[in-house]
Amino acid sequence: MKGLIYKDLQTIKGYKNSLLILLLVFVGVSFVDDGYLNMLMFMIPFMVIMMSINTFSYDEYTLWDSYALTMPLNRKDIVRSKYVLAFILIAIGVVLGGAVPLLISYVNNGVGNLENMLSSLGGTMFGIALVVALTIPFIYKFGADKARIYMMISVALLALGVVGIVYLLNNTFDVGVMMTTLYNVINSYGIIIAIAALIGAFALSYKISCNIYEKKEL
Repeated sequence: MKGLIYKDLQTIKGYKNSLLILLLVFVGVSFVDDGYLNMLMFMIPFMVIMMSINTFSYDEYTLWDSYALTMPLNRKDIVRSKYVLAFILIAIGVVLGGAVPLLISYVNNGVGNLENMLSSLGGTMFGIALVVALTIPFIYKFGADKARIYMMISVALLALGVVGIVYLLNNTFDVGVMMTTLYNVINSYGIIIAIAALIGAFALSYKISCNIYEKKEL
């Protein structure tokens, strides 16, 4: 499996120039106006983590999976390597997405509000990681190009569902009390809830991906 991960990392290296140029543009804008720091905290992890999705497109283009299965690998090894790659890139996204904005904030304003920035970064990483967990099974089912469309539709439907639930709750319960309770729960157990949710999401995503890929004709 190490060889599969190394292959994907080498593929990602081919995108490094484009990634660096985009990163420099966003960093430059943030130095001029630190109001863009929140956007930078989203864009850096997003660009890094989406590289894992791009490896699927490259594999489809080169018919890599058909070749890989002629080697002493089983299909679960191939699926597992993609998830390990995603975890590696999530870790890199956390480090870069936190370090770069914090450095810019320090240069521009001194220490700044570290707690708010870390909270924003945590929320951003949670959302992006959740989207990755949702997207990978779609890729195995429909292919990289179609999966992006289905993923966007799914996220839009999920957002509409959340808005609908909030609307119903707003007309049924005292929203002020409910939001206070929710804030207290998140403030006390937010990190634990987020980690548990991501573990559950990725475990389910991995199982679904394995089931799809085991039955897929290559």
